[in-house]
Amino acid sequence: MNFSSQLSSKAESVEESSWVRLPGKNIAFLQKKWIELFRQSKLETADDFFSVVGEPLSKPGLGNRYRARLSLSQQHFYLKRYEGETLSALLSRWWEDAKRTSPAEREVNVALALSREGIAASAPVAHGRSGNRVTTQKSFVVTAAVPGDSLENFFRGKKQIPLSEKLKILQAVATFARKFHDHGWRHRDFYLCHIFISNVDRVPPLTLIDLARVFRPRWRKERWRIKDLAQLNYSASSEIFSRADRLRFVRHYFGCDKLNESQKILVRKIIKKTQAISRHDRKVGSQ
Repeated sequence: MNFSSQLSSKAESVEESSWVRLPGKNIAFLQKKWIELFRQSKLETADDFFSVVGEPLSKPGLGNRYRARLSLSQQHFYLKRYEGETLSALLSRWWEDAKRTSPAEREVNVALALSREGIAASAPVAHGRSGNRVTTQKSFVVTAAVPGDSLENFFRGKKQIPLSEKLKILQAVATFARKFHDHGWRHRDFYLCHIFISNVDRVPPLTLIDLARVFRPRWRKERWRIKDLAQLNYSASSEIFSRADRLRFVRHYFGCDKLNESQKILVRKIIKKTQAISRHDRKVGSQ
């Protein structure tokens, strides 16, 4: 596999030039230092990464994906494997991206692009693939562990938090979401469980994970922005975040003290989409 041909010339950067591709092993490492670390754990070829078990991290909706935590020499990594995909899913992804890459390579490309734009995201360490038939091809990506914890876990079980701390987090998330969207990105799984926070003593550094569905839509951009913001709104606990808090978030997202009419219309659409997500979850939960 020619990894370099899979990465667009526009995306070339210092980060990409440091990828070390191992001939005949269908694998690439971000830096040489990782090669020896993984070799010590007998992870030297793409096939090794498809057979390693690690600590499985299952969740609903993974489909053909496998996720696991790897601990190597007291360092933690996350492995995601893609075990092939349907022809319709493959063609849809190629159409969205306007390029032919594996799902794992897509995550690598997105992570590098986000990094260049100053948007913190889970950092890829290695990636590779196995097989030649496009619909049965397997691919994998290994990412470094993200510091801190997800915002979902951070808020779990809390009935209230100090107002100053809550406002700090609200503003940080709103700024992060606005920058992400202003660069044309849409996540499609933009829940609090996919945003990590590492320090609340100052302006909290935030990091985005689970980049599998992140893309830059060429059309219907507003629809996907509404979905992202509705997912954030839905995942924010009503026990912690009041209606006033959500209004503060929206104002900071738009960078205004008072919403204009078009912004109010957008907020109504976000609320409507949030309600639709809630109905869907209740329906799935009752089955």
